[in-house]
Amino acid sequence: MSKSINYRITVKIKKSIQEVCEKLFDYDLLKYHQQPPLITYHLMRGKTLEKGAVTRLFYNYNGTKIYMDEYVIDNQLPTSITLLYTMGDIKNKMTYSFSNVNDQNTLWTNEVIFEFVDDFTVDKLHYIKQTEEDMKAFKEYIERD
Repeated sequence: MSKSINYRITVKIKKSIQEVCEKLFDYDLLKYHQQPPLITYHLMRGKTLEKGAVTRLFYNYNGTKIYMDEYVIDNQLPTSITLLYTMGDIKNKMTYSFSNVNDQNTLWTNEVIFEFVDDFTVDKLHYIKQTEEDMKAFKEYIERD
């Protein structure tokens, strides 16, 4: 048995949908807005961001090297992309959706599903807050340009 948490967060970004998608999914730029910053990554299967691709992402979290695998479930960019992240017994399915508010403004929505093993203590507010912080950090990063 497992337990899950689901939520959705939306932010408005003052950049074009094309620029948002190009920068959000550029692994080399993650270190500028993601915490902990990405150390490195390795494409394990397929072509980057194509359906079926698997990329291993490496991080240094509080002095411990960790990794997670990213699976591309579906890619309809610049409209949407669905990614599954796995780390041990934790699964995180994220559907990123984008829509034009106008030529220079994009609405970005994340639909998030976390799945945990039964004995894992889940603080839903912690996960929501972390997603909000990550989205805000990207928004601040891209709007600086």
